[in-house]
Amino acid sequence: MSDALSASAPRLSRHEWLVSRLQFEIGELEQQGSPLAVERRFELARLLAEVHRFDEAVQVLDRIAAQAADAETIAGVHLQRADTYLRQHHIPRAIHEANLALKVGESERLETVVGQAEALLGRIYAAIDEYAIAREHLERGRRLLEAARRMRGVAECRWQLAVIAYHEGRPAESRDEAARALALLEALPGGLAAQDPKLVGQLLDHQAFMAFEAGDLATALALLERALSHWAQTDDRLALGRAYDLVADVRMCAGKWREAEEALGQAMSLVADDQAAESLVRRTASRLRLWQGDLDAAERQARLAVERALAAGRAAAEAGGWEALAEVLLAQGRNEEALALFEQATRINAKINRINRLPISHLRLAEACLATGDAVRAEAHIRRARELFGETSKLHAAGLLCRLEGELHLVRNNPSEAVTAFTQSLSMFEAAGFLYDAATSHLGAGRAFLALGNPARARLHLEAAQRLFMELGAQRGLAQAMQLLADAQRADERDRPLAPAPSLDALLVESLVAASTTPDLLLRELVILLRDELRVNAAIFEQMPDGLRLHAGSAGPAERMRRALESSLHDERSLPDDLTVRTFNDVRPGADLAPMRRFFLCLSGVIAPNIATTIEALVHVVEFILENHRLRNTVRASRAIASSEPAANRFAHLGLVCESPAMLSVVERIEKIRSSDVTVLITGESGVGKELVARALHATSRRRDRVFLPFNCAAIPAELVESRLFGHRQGAFTGANKDALGIIRSAAGGTLFLDEIGELALHVQPKLLRFLQEREIHPVGEEKPIKVDVRVIAATNRDLEAEVAQGRFREDLFHRLNVVRLHVPPLRARREDIAPLVRHLLRECAKREGKNVALSEAALERLCQLPWPGNVRQLKNEVERAVALAEPNDILTPDHFSPELWLATPPMPSGAHRIPPLPPGGRRGTGELVLPSRPTLSAAVEALERQMIAEALERHHGNVTHAARELGLTRQGLILKRRRYGLEKEPLRE
Repeated sequence: MSDALSASAPRLSRHEWLVSRLQFEIGELEQQGSPLAVERRFELARLLAEVHRFDEAVQVLDRIAAQAADAETIAGVHLQRADTYLRQHHIPRAIHEANLALKVGESERLETVVGQAEALLGRIYAAIDEYAIAREHLERGRRLLEAARRMRGVAECRWQLAVIAYHEGRPAESRDEAARALALLEALPGGLAAQDPKLVGQLLDHQAFMAFEAGDLATALALLERALSHWAQTDDRLALGRAYDLVADVRMCAGKWREAEEALGQAMSLVADDQAAESLVRRTASRLRLWQGDLDAAERQARLAVERALAAGRAAAEAGGWEALAEVLLAQGRNEEALALFEQATRINAKINRINRLPISHLRLAEACLATGDAVRAEAHIRRARELFGETSKLHAAGLLCRLEGELHLVRNNPSEAVTAFTQSLSMFEAAGFLYDAATSHLGAGRAFLALGNPARARLHLEAAQRLFMELGAQRGLAQAMQLLADAQRADERDRPLAPAPSLDALLVESLVAASTTPDLLLRELVILLRDELRVNAAIFEQMPDGLRLHAGSAGPAERMRRALESSLHDERSLPDDLTVRTFNDVRPGADLAPMRRFFLCLSGVIAPNIATTIEALVHVVEFILENHRLRNTVRASRAIASSEPAANRFAHLGLVCESPAMLSVVERIEKIRSSDVTVLITGESGVGKELVARALHATSRRRDRVFLPFNCAAIPAELVESRLFGHRQGAFTGANKDALGIIRSAAGGTLFLDEIGELALHVQPKLLRFLQEREIHPVGEEKPIKVDVRVIAATNRDLEAEVAQGRFREDLFHRLNVVRLHVPPLRARREDIAPLVRHLLRECAKREGKNVALSEAALERLCQLPWPGNVRQLKNEVERAVALAEPNDILTPDHFSPELWLATPPMPSGAHRIPPLPPGGRRGTGELVLPSRPTLSAAVEALERQMIAEALERHHGNVTHAARELGLTRQGLILKRRRYGLEKEPLRE
């Protein structure tokens, strides 16, 4: 691996040479008037950004923009500016530029540009941990780029989707996406060697990390070797440094600590210019020092990791830094301090929705609670971790969970259960080759056997722990093992009577139950128990469509068993005399469920009758546990289906009624950011319901139980806005007779809704920008700034981009507000929402007025035809007026509403221009369009509409839902039109 690093060392000077060469080539091409000069400038801007010469890169792009004459070039400038800002982590500006590229692509119908913009927006939102929004953009980008045959772009989207799936706790999906991306690149001309080495390196890195978490250290190291060879071909020192950090992590777990030290040194030399990446490497260094027993050095590295993370402003890095420091404090016996830091890290991980990390956070909290003597809280955290893990494939995490359960059992004086839990964790760590963790589990098993009164068994585990700690050079662990061995020796010398130990069969069954987290762990544990406790070599295979899959067993003997089993299954040959096969399924014999999985337990050698009886009992236990997994998954799936609620109904209680595609899209967006505190800008005309959308955002967020505080920026005089927002001290200015918290502090912990943000006075905008950036305010008269935790949602009916261009709104504030934008369309653009809105408003008003009123079909139809320039607010006012003027039990007709309403859309003319119903016995849609003599345009349109509706209903045999979908109408809209045209003789069908 050092060869790969040395190969990358001269790349920067070569890079500078490439920049100089491009600048020279551009000069010559421009003299010749060649269009290739623009392409070379794009390439130059990209190269400059890669070596962090960002200002020069932007200048090159500005030069291209000044001379651009076509939409594709302009869009390209926006895309590359966005990428450059993303590299600098200027997220609001990056989002703005990517959205500009998206607008250009959509307006000019440049599908490839739209796909690239969507993919880039996905990368940007992923960089700030907004995974739901990122996934939405990446999926759209992938589809568009796939249609345009831009396979490298498709592979990059799949890579980003793989990372998101991992962070959201879906490892199988993550592995699948990364594998698809690599397959796409391999299928391109030249294979992987001819593709972008950075993208290939990222994909191999990711696969290596997934293999590492699954406990396959050999595969992880092999993949990292390949990744480093690709990274060495790039100029990305940070990525190469992060890869070396992962190499160090894998080597540490595999017990190769000297090699891990070398990799850490290489990583540190590469990431020194990036605070977040340096924090990552220092966390790894802290853990290595902790394992070695040098607690002072471990603490120094952990504190530097925290310091670098805070300087970088990256929440995930900060959480990792606090966890690293807390682990050291726990080892030093500073348990309360450690617990506080673990709690802080867990809060951060929950806030940024790091689903993959939260279970580990709860396990660390459990460890700290046990150290402080709080077994009740420890058990709660262990239980929560188990819930979050589900059926985890992370072998190390599962082993840690079992080990902490063992510690909990010891605290509660349940040594028998502790033995089971520790030996279970030991089997996991040994199977994966995590040597330090295996030694720690040996230590725990030794303590458990001592508590059980079995010093002989304790000594076996403690000697194994001593041997491993000595080989690793782990001084603190070695000292603990030696102390416990001395305790075991003294217990033997006292020759006290042993407490009755549980039978071997009982211990075996307990071990299987403890391993029931996932089917894979269960099957692996069965093979390990047969080997270690019954001295029987075994392997387990599963029947798959393409052959036999090995679940557990040593590679060499298992391969011989596989060949014999396959011969027996396919050719009906008899098995060798020294091979016994026991078939079992994922349900018990006689159960109501039909088996879905078939397994073969292969046993090598002659099996004694008493051992065979024990094995048979263990297989029955395994079948029972597998059946429980089946049932639990079935129940979980049915609950998920039962709990799913239509998006249209989700916010009806707030008054946000929606059936149109446009509003359903807004609701979907709200759902995607429900777990986030990201700043949202809501745009739309006056009266469309922007505050309702803001309330829906608050109602789905983690802050839903705290205050939602609206503040209208246009309702307060400009000279008072600052004081009302930020507060003041008594005597800070004339008239300040007492302290005032201000709106921002009053909303602490909750959501602040800044309505009409476009009206905010210019002199206040810099202070609001500072608050959004630093999350702190400086009230008038206060000496020091005050930190405030509040989520901000802003709304405007102005075109803020135009306001920025005209100097009436700060550009930096606009970018900071515009992280996520939700546009609420006017009511005239979502007519499908009018009928359900009218019904909802009528119910609310009638209930408030205490009247029983209804609405006539004629009134509803005419209300649905109006343009509603005042949007939902105007509609609400009209319904309230009509209900207020109505008598009890009235049926509201058009006459109950304001006469001015009908001036904008006059009622349909009567007489010759109304289309008569079809003649008796006539078939709908079978004749030509028949019009009255000298029809108006309106009559002709109505005739065509009537015939299209009739034909659609006939095609769908009267099924209104299907016909409405074909015509692009809502079901209610089609019912109204059907009645209007006299086409309702047959009963409606769903």
